[in-house]
Amino acid sequence: MKKFWNEIHSYPRSIFGKVESQVAFVLPKDYGWRMRNPNDKIWGFWSPDNLFPLIWDKMMKLVKTYGPKLDIIYDDPQFNFKEKYSRIYFWNTTLD
Repeated sequence: MKKFWNEIHSYPRSIFGKVESQVAFVLPKDYGWRMRNPNDKIWGFWSPDNLFPLIWDKMMKLVKTYGPKLDIIYDDPQFNFKEKYSRIYFWNTTLD
């Protein structure tokens, strides 16, 4: 974990090229679903909860629309994402 952390902070986005994201999809605080597919377990142990279908569907629509220009982030008061992104979608709001 320490090596990963050091890598992403030493060489941000250098592996895949730089993509400027202006759109964010905000997940619930501390939501632990791995998001590889709809059957992934929460924190690797528990079956998906009742939020996952809503989150998965919105996330797939946004990925289809924005591709790599979409950041998927957590709702975290220490990260001021409202200043960073011009368009923000929350997991519990209706898509345009």
